[in-house]
Amino acid sequence: MRLRSASLMVMALLAGIPCLGAEATGEKKDETKKDADKETEEVTVRLKDGTTVTGTVVQREREEPVSDDTRLFLAPTGRPLRGGEGYFSDHWVFFPGVAYGVTDNFTLAGGVSLIPGIGLDEQAMYFTPKAGVRLSDRAAVSVGALFARVGDDDETLKIGYAVTTFGTADHSLTAGVGFGQAGDSETEPMLMVGGSTRLSKRIALMTENWFFPSGDFQLLSGGLRFRGGRLTVDLAFLTSPDAFDDLDGVPLVPWLSFSYHFGGRTASASK
Repeated sequence: MRLRSASLMVMALLAGIPCLGAEATGEKKDETKKDADKETEEVTVRLKDGTTVTGTVVQREREEPVSDDTRLFLAPTGRPLRGGEGYFSDHWVFFPGVAYGVTDNFTLAGGVSLIPGIGLDEQAMYFTPKAGVRLSDRAAVSVGALFARVGDDDETLKIGYAVTTFGTADHSLTAGVGFGQAGDSETEPMLMVGGSTRLSKRIALMTENWFFPSGDFQLLSGGLRFRGGRLTVDLAFLTSPDAFDDLDGVPLVPWLSFSYHFGGRTASASK
């Protein structure tokens, strides 16, 4: 089935992406005072046991980006990137990409392979828009499309999908359905089920699994995501027993991916 090989390629591509001082005027002092008032804003936080804690905001700081919750190894989750957030990714060294949150509900991503020894017209390229909404801290849903090309115009792949994620950034489950077409072949359905669970502040265990109901093809994966500030590193293994029947045993294909995240939100610290 032509879609199988094209889907493998595309899914591998996805998972992969100062001032001068001056004396303040009276107007400037007023603005500074307003800012100071904002800095001392009083806030109240309700705890899970029902009690409340009241404090004063004393500082606003940049918090670490959380944009790595918008994708698993190869596939998007139901969570869209927030506006102004994004990441540069590099998968298997030769497959760089970039994703950017145009708004809180719309993300654009794309990439091109950089395999030595072949021309640009022979490289693999992909582009994928995604629209979604975070319904709450525990639920999000997105729809999107994928357009990819390998070599000439005949080797194309088009996929439309819908995906939803339940849970928190620490523990979540993601499920999606899509319909893909490779070249002039018939459109075929596909299912994806995956999830992640945080083992520690810096390490998360993840899995992602693809199924094609119209055939016997499946792609399974499992591994770890390491977080270090704005950098995340994915180390995992992929396997597809039906896709590699011509080899002895069930091969485990290593997956290596690096992502550098930029942007982020402003968090408040209180006392």
